[in-house]
Amino acid sequence: MANQKLSQLPAASALTGTELIPVVQGVQTRSTSAAAIADLRKGAWQVPTLNAPWTNYGDVFASAGYRRDGGRVQLRGLVKAGAGGTVIFVLPLGFRPPAQQIYTAVSDSSAPTRIDVKTNGEVLVSQPSSGVLGWLSIDGVTYFMD
Repeated sequence: MANQKLSQLPAASALTGTELIPVVQGVQTRSTSAAAIADLRKGAWQVPTLNAPWTNYGDVFASAGYRRDGGRVQLRGLVKAGAGGTVIFVLPLGFRPPAQQIYTAVSDSSAPTRIDVKTNGEVLVSQPSSGVLGWLSIDGVTYFMD
């Protein structure tokens, strides 16, 4: 794709992410894929401080975490032993949504489980409003910062 006119480039819809792109590092030019560059945009997973009595589930499951992926924030992990109506953890500035977010979550509760991510950074189990959850997944909680 180097040394081509804009009109010679393929349409974006035809790209697969595996095309090689020249990247200059110091005085060397290396090739990498668009997919690899996109992966570099993703921030490292950050580990939140869980509010008692919430703990990570452990075993083979991911611990609670959050990261930025460009203009998007992602949460992940399986937590346990907390009660409905309580805050699991608080996101720091730079990771808080511009408006309150509401998500349906998977848990061991027979009642529907709802997670709210508030503009002050609180990640809250708002439903069920009481009772201890044996486990709760926050995987899939994702929102845009704009």
